Amino acid sequence: MFFCSKECQISDWSIHQHECKSFVKLNENIKLKQEFKKDLNRIFLRTVIQVKLKKNEKLSDNYGLKTFDTLIDHYDDLIKDLNRLPQMQKCFHFVKDLMGESFLTANKLSAKEMISIFGKLIVNTISISNFDLSETIGSGIYLSVSSIDHSCQPNSVVTFNGSKIFVKAIRDFRPDEKPSISYIDILMPKNFRQKYLQKNYYFFCKCERCSSESDFDEKLITLKCIKCQKNIKIE
Repeated sequence: MFFCSKECQISDWSIHQHECKSFVKLNENIKLKQEFKKDLNRIFLRTVIQVKLKKNEKLSDNYGLKTFDTLIDHYDDLIKDLNRLPQMQKCFHFVKDLMGESFLTANKLSAKEMISIFGKLIVNTISISNFDLSETIGSGIYLSVSSIDHSCQPNSVVTFNGSKIFVKAIRDFRPDEKPSISYIDILMPKNFRQKYLQKNYYFFCKCERCSSESDFDEKLITLKCIKCQKNIKIE
């Protein structure tokens, strides 16, 4: 693990001091080292450290408007999700193998609490991109942004400058309209969007675009026959 500067290392010490000694195991265990390279495992470990070792401090955004404990964990959906259970188990084993059984025992980490933390992370983690959104450079949790609702016809877009996140309007807001962003590729047809959101975010989208019959959505799933010139659905 490397820090970009001495200042960055110092600012991160309140978290890193709890994991630093355990990192020696990474040089001794190739499998553990491979698991460490996964963004989700590292975010999960650091979130567990902050939640358990900063018991008197709620994890909040820079403005104190949103805290980690208020995020929805989708617990009931998660424990039934056969696709994510193996991923969740790998996260748990990674923390146990790296930090040791004593870390879990000392911090009274129950399975239910770890599932809850995992659920909040899996739904709210955002891929960090470079300035023109052409390349993913990491992953992170941004509590302020996690409170912004999804829409398949959003009025705002997320951009980055390094690890700093910005939410920028892409059109004028209507009176009383709240910011919205898209969690997915909005060029997907409606049925693909609905399935993807249900599978990955555990909700059925009822945004304006999904609630209406969009000509644009219709065009996404049709091809024009070169012989009869009729539109043919390709679902």
